[in-house]
Amino acid sequence: EPPTESEFIARAQKFLTGLGVQPAALDPDTNLVETRVLDSLLLLAFLAFVEEQRGYEAEPKPEDLIAIRTLRTAYALVNSRDGRES
Repeated sequence: EPPTESEFIARAQKFLTGLGVQPAALDPDTNLVETRVLDSLLLLAFLAFVEEQRGYEAEPKPEDLIAIRTLRTAYALVNSRDGRES
């Protein structure tokens, strides 16, 4: 069963701070790419984290990279069955 939105956001914040991201930069609605919180390596690590939270492996799609730009939109990806909102 996927985590709730607040559980996912807390886990994502913990994961990203563990990689050196400043906690203040991790507001659920902040665009993590535009604000340069996530560089290309952190983006790949975060995509792997999102897949793990999803509970199954799925081939990453270009739209997945767009979907994980904020913690809240990343949660929507985790909560969807096929990687797209239903």
